[in-house]
Amino acid sequence: MAIVMETILRLCRDYLIKKTGAAFDHLVGCRAFDCIMSADLSSLRHKGIGGYIHQMAAAGRIKDYYNGQVYITIIELMFLPLYLGFIFYISLYLGFVPIVILTMFFVVSICGGRCLRDILKVRERADDKRFDFLIESLEEIHPIKANALEPFLPCIPILFYAP
Repeated sequence: MAIVMETILRLCRDYLIKKTGAAFDHLVGCRAFDCIMSADLSSLRHKGIGGYIHQMAAAGRIKDYYNGQVYITIIELMFLPLYLGFIFYISLYLGFVPIVILTMFFVVSICGGRCLRDILKVRERADDKRFDFLIESLEEIHPIKANALEPFLPCIPILFYAP
């Protein structure tokens, strides 16, 4: 009976999280698109089109951060003192095992998170440059084809040689 109830509760929780996440994603996407559409065109020139595409796609990542597994983990961590209290009640020595493991996990997570943040910043800049290049190439496809510059653009040959 406990397994059935646990399954029902998890399914209900997942349904609610996905529904609110989809609503949040839609609302953020609509607001971001409205801001871009109502902005002055001269102020939009300082960043490439790829940067704006990247920012629009970031709404999904924001939804995952606020409404995904991280959110569930934070809520479940609120029960950690209760669980540790039960373990300490059973055995004092056994209670130190989860504390040591959680401390090691915390230290490794902090160190790994800093490295991951730096790597993600580098990747975001590279993605923005790649999107800008692709969009500028597609905007200037006629001069590229007229000057027969396709062989000099090996990273996107499928765009130029497609029938």
